Amino acid sequence: MSESNPGNESGPPDTRLSDSTRKCVQCGELFSGELHFACLAGNRTVRGDQTPGRASEVLDELPDEAAAHAADPTRALHHYVLVRHVGRGGMGAVWKAWDRKLTRWVAIKFLLAQDVDSVGRFAREAKLAARLRHPNIAAIFEVGEAPSREAGQPLRQYLAMEFIDGKTLAESRLSPPQALAIFSQVARAVDSAHKGGVIHRDLKPQNIMVTQDLWPYVTDFGVAKAIAVDSSQSVSGSVVGTPAYMPPEQAEGRLSAIDGRSDVYSLGATMYAVLLGRPPFDGESGMEILRKVGSQPPPRPRAIDPGLPADVEAILLKAMAWNKEERYPTAAALADDIDRHLEGARLDIRIPSDPRSGKSGKGRALAAVAALLVLVAAGVGVAPRFLARDAPASPVLPAIPAAAPAPVATGTFTLKIAVHPYARIVSLSREGSAVALEQTSTPLLIPGLQVGAYELELSHPEFGTRRVSIPPEKGRPGKTVVVWGQMSKDPLTVTELP
Repeated sequence: MSESNPGNESGPPDTRLSDSTRKCVQCGELFSGELHFACLAGNRTVRGDQTPGRASEVLDELPDEAAAHAADPTRALHHYVLVRHVGRGGMGAVWKAWDRKLTRWVAIKFLLAQDVDSVGRFAREAKLAARLRHPNIAAIFEVGEAPSREAGQPLRQYLAMEFIDGKTLAESRLSPPQALAIFSQVARAVDSAHKGGVIHRDLKPQNIMVTQDLWPYVTDFGVAKAIAVDSSQSVSGSVVGTPAYMPPEQAEGRLSAIDGRSDVYSLGATMYAVLLGRPPFDGESGMEILRKVGSQPPPRPRAIDPGLPADVEAILLKAMAWNKEERYPTAAALADDIDRHLEGARLDIRIPSDPRSGKSGKGRALAAVAALLVLVAAGVGVAPRFLARDAPASPVLPAIPAAAPAPVATGTFTLKIAVHPYARIVSLSREGSAVALEQTSTPLLIPGLQVGAYELELSHPEFGTRRVSIPPEKGRPGKTVVVWGQMSKDPLTVTELP
């Protein structure tokens, strides 16, 4: 049989395959048509030891952006070409990549951590998200493992998912009618997830992408929960989230109380932030935000923006009711009221009772603090993310909120990153504020950095992540600071050149 034209060798008519018959390069089975949908729908796992030598079966129609990196072995991942780092999700770094087999753009999310709990959560995200089918939910195409280039090194977990060419809601500028129309679609997508047995648990502006033609996608199911999962699962898999958008039951650690209405609250809080330009609760720390969530209602929306329609305020307050019995029963019911408002109908919505009624505000604040302390005491790796105050996400580096005010240092220094064999810069921040970088691969020289305390995070596909602290005394004005060492060993070394 000819490999270049399988199934079309000469032979009796009753045994010859049709002209549209092909052999799937993934599983070897014969199929008819352009794509082997059985493979695509089966959530196939690509192993790190996948047999090489099948490049001749890959369609190699590279766009210019991908062609520029096609010859770089560090940008090759099976049949994908890694093009550029586009951000960071709840569990790992995200890259824009070109799929050479199906000639399409995809997003590749690498798991940064390698501990058993993180790998388990990452796999759970894939399984939960892959079961969802909705036009406003980013699709999962493949679960895989990046091959190790050296014997004995662990494989790196990754997801190949739908690439969304757009911005997050945190980065978008929308009119109120545009925002409401988007939230109607998002709410119906979330309702579809609930019907599929999945609670998102981390809905916020950064986890909703919007394309240029205003089509929204719900992304990042990294802390999602299967509705049927036993509530006795570990704290790290249950209490993680973003305090500013977290419902009271989640903030207080009442795990058994989390259900679809918890996502309804987070949708309301996200709408609040987008329509009013600020989250419902803010503070200098996660602890302060949790205290507010547990002890006081959010500011009335029309007190912030008197021009906001009364019905929209009522929608927000009903979605964010302290008592979840007073919230919309489903995300679809929330979408229905949004649609009725956009159609010009008058809404009859009962404003929920004040959340400070019943249990004392002091008691709720203590419960929120207790939930936070349980999380920190468990030693889970996501604690810094939980504690961080939410801020608009950057398309390149994760936005990190500013720390408490400190004396302003003067002068600049140069940072040189020269690790072996190489690394990608996941983030660089100065005293809590993210530093935007035009290039994120090493070796790298970064001049003109203002003196201060810096945190650097590097990643390598085989050796994982390395975090480096650069104290102010190591980066004095006019000096050059070198971060060097082996990515395979921890820690890396920070040296100030004389």
